[in-house]
Amino acid sequence: MNIKAMTFNIQHAEDFLRGGICPELIANTVRAFDPDFCVLNEVYGPGDGSHPVEYGPQAEIIAHLSGMEHFAFCPAIRIWGKPYGNAIISKKPILSVATVPVPEPIPHGYPGEYYENRAVLVADLGDCVVLGTHFGLARDERESAVRTVLDLLAKQTKPVIFCGDLNSTPDDPIMSPIFSAFADTANASPEPILTFPSDKPEVKIDYIFVSSNFKTLSAFSPAVMASDHRPYIAELSLE
Repeated sequence: MNIKAMTFNIQHAEDFLRGGICPELIANTVRAFDPDFCVLNEVYGPGDGSHPVEYGPQAEIIAHLSGMEHFAFCPAIRIWGKPYGNAIISKKPILSVATVPVPEPIPHGYPGEYYENRAVLVADLGDCVVLGTHFGLARDERESAVRTVLDLLAKQTKPVIFCGDLNSTPDDPIMSPIFSAFADTANASPEPILTFPSDKPEVKIDYIFVSSNFKTLSAFSPAVMASDHRPYIAELSLE
């Protein structure tokens, strides 16, 4: 069977070119590429009603506007009293979902590093399990996130797709264990895949990794400036 996977850091649906919160723009982008599921990073969840509706519940709003029937939101932190984190929207039912916190590291005091609680979304889509996350900016936070992802991978009995903004370039030594455990779908692209910033991308920090059960048919990051990141899509065959 074939699966089209998509990952997209939506920067809480802020319109990259015009400003303002525009979940319709994100939904239209998802709809244009027609994935089977999309992992979303930087998403507002349902809050206390003190902020405009476009600030949440964004996963539900974007799922509805993009024609996806199923969604799940997994919080990592709270901003302005509202939960904020990762989400998945899907054509297929989400059989189960869990939020797995990334353990907070003991800061090493690297200069200028910003710390923020992170989490991994674990969604069972029936034929496979999707791990979705947004790694931290601080180096030791990313090291802790790598360990968390590898621990989750070891517990799965189904094929795994691992998506998200990992805030690391492929040559970062932090990423070596991930590259050893998964296949990078970008290897199927004849050209380098660059995802950030969306207007003039210089680096690849967004990924779709797969377990050995998958073959990657294609991978690309379209020139879309809906968010500060470009979306990333991979077409997969589950063997």
